Parts: sequence; C-alpha cells; structure tokens
Amino acid sequence: QQQQQQQQQQQQQQQGPQHTYVILATNAFTSSRKRMSMVVKKDDQEYFLFMKGADNVMLERARQGVDYTPLMNDLKEFSREGLRTLVIGQKRLDAGHVQQWLNKYDEATRKTAGREDALDKVAEELEKDIEVLFSFVA
Repeated sequence: QQQQQQQQQQQQQQQGPQHTYVILATNAFTSSRKRMSMVVKKDDQEYFLFMKGADNVMLERARQGVDYTPLMNDLKEFSREGLRTLVIGQKRLDAGHVQQWLNKYDEATRKTAGREDALDKVAEELEKDIEVLFSFVA
C-alpha cells in the first residue's frame, strides 16, 4: 500500500498541480453568435471567461495590440485546404465584476419574452478583449 501511495504521489508530481473549475454561467453557441463561452471560478479564488468560436468572430473580440499575423497565416492556409477551425481564448475577470454580471445573467435567464436576445446582450458584455490561446482544426 505504501508503494502504491508513492506511485500516486509521483504521478501527481509529473502531471503538475491539479485545479478545480466551477462553471458559473454558460453563454450558449448559436448560429448567429458563432461562439460559446463560460464563466468559471478556479480553485475558489480566480474567475475566468473561457471562449471558443469561429476564427473571424473570435479575432473580432481578441485583445488589441497583439500581432496575430502568424495565426492569421495558419488560418488562411487551413481555409485553403477546406478545413474548419476553432479559436480558443480566455479572459481573467474581476470578482466584483463577475458578481454584477451574474446578476444580469440571472435576470436574463428568467425572462419569458426576449430571453435569447437578453442573454446575447449580457454575453456580449464579457466577450471582448479576449486573450487568444490557440486554434485547432475541427
């Protein structure tokens, strides 16, 4: 049993630290939005927006001042080959801002008329200034 515990500890050290993410809200994918995102809380202390979507939609929402030329070149090449791509990004969020946003999100989810438009509007508030992490062929 002690040898088994030592093996488990070695595996954990090789894999790196483990984190817990709790999904607080999901902004659903729709054909008009061409993206989806979720607000998460990491290890009971940090908040993030994780987002994935079509390259053109994601790059419109990407952080300014970053040279995306290599990524754009790759995406053009993938497109020429007829491949579809997804872009993945994240944004660190302030705890106070998250709580305010979650109140708006909850209000939008309770609407009986115009719920989808209300949810899109609320999602749009967070889905900007995204740090592009990578893209991949879907």
